[in-house]
Amino acid sequence: MLSVVAAVLFVAAAAAAVVTAIAVVRAPDALSKVNVMSVLSYVALPLAVIGVFVQDTAVGGFDWHNLVRVVLAVVGLLVVASVSNFYVGRSIYNTEQEQHTT
Repeated sequence: MLSVVAAVLFVAAAAAAVVTAIAVVRAPDALSKVNVMSVLSYVALPLAVIGVFVQDTAVGGFDWHNLVRVVLAVVGLLVVASVSNFYVGRSIYNTEQEQHTT
């Protein structure tokens, strides 16, 4: 049963990655592309990490150490993605503003 849950999580992560790739191609400017890429950081990667944990639990049983690692990995992904998306978006916005004023 847990293997099925892991497979669903992997398929959902892959679907989010594909949708993100299509949306990036269709986005009109760089700032929109950065905003669209955040879906990959906030949805697809945590789903994949949780899927690996569920699959490991299905194969080897529950382990608290693995749970702590997964929680730290997901929190780390969310924090790093938030900060990096903010700074990349801000730098793109400032660059676009400078190009329009000169």
